[in-house]
Amino acid sequence: MRECLPDARGSEHFGLAYDVLGVAPSAQDRERQKWLKACAGIKTPEGYRSYYRRWKASFGPDAELCEVTMASRLLIGHGNASASEVGLTVHRSWGTPVIPGTALKGLVSGYVDAAYGPDPDAPVSTGANRGDWAAPTWKGRRIVEPPGQWHAAIFGSPAVDSGHRHGFKGGVVFHDALYIPEGNSCEPYEVDVLTVHQKPYYDHGGGEWPNDWNDPVPVGFISVKPRARFLLALEGPPRARDLALELLLSALEDRGVGGKTSLGYGLIDTTPIPPSTTQGALWLDAKLQELMERHRNNEPTMLRGTVLAAEWSNIADPVLKRQARDEIVTRWKEIGLWDNTGRGAARRAKAIYQGTDTND
Repeated sequence: MRECLPDARGSEHFGLAYDVLGVAPSAQDRERQKWLKACAGIKTPEGYRSYYRRWKASFGPDAELCEVTMASRLLIGHGNASASEVGLTVHRSWGTPVIPGTALKGLVSGYVDAAYGPDPDAPVSTGANRGDWAAPTWKGRRIVEPPGQWHAAIFGSPAVDSGHRHGFKGGVVFHDALYIPEGNSCEPYEVDVLTVHQKPYYDHGGGEWPNDWNDPVPVGFISVKPRARFLLALEGPPRARDLALELLLSALEDRGVGGKTSLGYGLIDTTPIPPSTTQGALWLDAKLQELMERHRNNEPTMLRGTVLAAEWSNIADPVLKRQARDEIVTRWKEIGLWDNTGRGAARRAKAIYQGTDTND
């Protein structure tokens, strides 16, 4: 049955190619490397840009949004079942990188308890008692001591054996951090490798002693490239929400999120990101929305077609016109369209942009 499945190189969904369309376990290393390279070469779907913008615009005034850039590779869900033996959590619908909100919430909860909890050697930068930051105390699968007030305000408080019959939810909602399509590579994945040096030791649960003559066994897998950008989204009361975001950024900088953080994976770059939204980008976003409503079409078609090119040609302001053209060209290049326009509306639209540029 496996031989009847399509090749990963024909898939547009990374999650499908990586989790389902893997090579057979008996395949040669060369075939396995071809499969991994094919998975890493899958581009971000064209429609994802529209989805991301609708998702971002859906947040209300109680939400705080923050863009972050990964300073290193990212490996979320490496324990998931996968044909590569090393899993990766991606967006179920789009196959794009994602950091689940549960992972972010768990990261901050552990970080708060370790850094600000009731440890006499822990720094206290807020002036509050250390006990206010303590996580719940567990005994087996039961909680016997409730968390401190600040920990409970952010993460909630489950029911405990003594005094509390019912728990309550935390005041802050940690949404999934979605991959930002603007300014990111359209190919967010790359091939990675994990080399096992003592395979017999692990296979037998420590029954064989490690030694110096076992052959290393490289295991290829996929991780998210460094410099990938994500949008953090937290919702809740302003005081608790802002505090949670500050703690989240500290945890991402100090500890990282996901797997292999001890090797430097999952860390963020704290260098401020300069604003990249120009008037041309704002014009393009508004025009695409208008054209989609008018023609009931999707963004990729409108982005390629001559309808948008005609709208762009009517811009009177030369500065706005050039900014809008640069934004269109940038987005075309992100989806691999500028150098591969083929025939029809895309080629005619490109000729319009190029022809007007020569006259400016």
